[in-house]
Amino acid sequence: MERFEVCDDLAEQLGIYALRKKRANPEWTTEFNVERTRKAIADKVASGKWTLSAAEQTWIIDRVREGL
Repeated sequence: MERFEVCDDLAEQLGIYALRKKRANPEWTTEFNVERTRKAIADKVASGKWTLSAAEQTWIIDRVREGL
């Protein structure tokens, strides 16, 4: 699988999750949801579980934000 496909798939999955959280917690702002997602990605990268560049992480977060 190419890097773009991996990032696109991850962005879609995280976007669905963030949207579900937004609906379950209407008091959470879009930026709060985006920040939660950004931190979760950064934690996975820092732990070595995911290997995403800074640019890939930013692109994924931008896609999640667009979906919210």
